[in-house]
Amino acid sequence: PHLAWSSDGRHLVVVQRTSDDEPYALFALSVESGEIRRLTSPPPGTIGDSGPAISPDGLTLVFSRMLAYPVADLIRFAVGPDLARRGDERRVTTGVVWPRNPAWSAGGKSVVFAAGSFFSPTLWRVDASGSGTPRRLPLAAGESDDFTISRDGSRLALSHSTGDSDIWIVDLTR
Repeated sequence: PHLAWSSDGRHLVVVQRTSDDEPYALFALSVESGEIRRLTSPPPGTIGDSGPAISPDGLTLVFSRMLAYPVADLIRFAVGPDLARRGDERRVTTGVVWPRNPAWSAGGKSVVFAAGSFFSPTLWRVDASGSGTPRRLPLAAGESDDFTISRDGSRLALSHSTGDSDIWIVDLTR
């Protein structure tokens, strides 16, 4: 995901960069005026920030910061109603392989995210404060990084694709 609505619906958090030489960053875009304001400044030489998600109360933004594939962290900071920053960045995860696509659970107490390789991601849950260790979600349906959490935070839906492999033999002597 590269977009997230503010709680009042007046702003979008968007992922972009202002030049090819800088990492991706998060910006607040006013849907009324078109004004755009930088929210994050990832370190130079990194891939940058993506996957913004606003907490249910609208007061915290969490996102993925990729330093170099697959080294990334989930980061959070407090925001006001207009998405103005109200505090320093804090790590939510450390040492997880490529955490991405964060989504808030009920009450904003925890964050669910996908992690691992592109081809076999797993879903995890971590305390939104950054305290504690991420816990893998036990899912019988398989794994995916394409998921959503219901508005009330009580249900998670995911899509899971399976492939059908065939073996073909071709006669190269003809």
